[in-house]
Amino acid sequence: ETWSRSRVSSTAVLGQVGLAYGPACLALVEELAPHGTLRELLRRPEREIPWTVRLKIAVDLAHAFRSLHSLS
Repeated sequence: ETWSRSRVSSTAVLGQVGLAYGPACLALVEELAPHGTLRELLRRPEREIPWTVRLKIAVDLAHAFRSLHSLS
């Protein structure tokens, strides 16, 4: 996973900064998402997201998955 993610160069995928590994810990260190996670954005009750924006998010996710799967 770490090797694959480090090779991805796409605006649709957060960049990988590094890896933290220890006896009780394994964590990927990624770029900062300044506006929060996609989950947080979609679950904000005070803000209704138009379906056109939701569709754009879905298309961007499809491009990100294509970028990730093209490495294998």
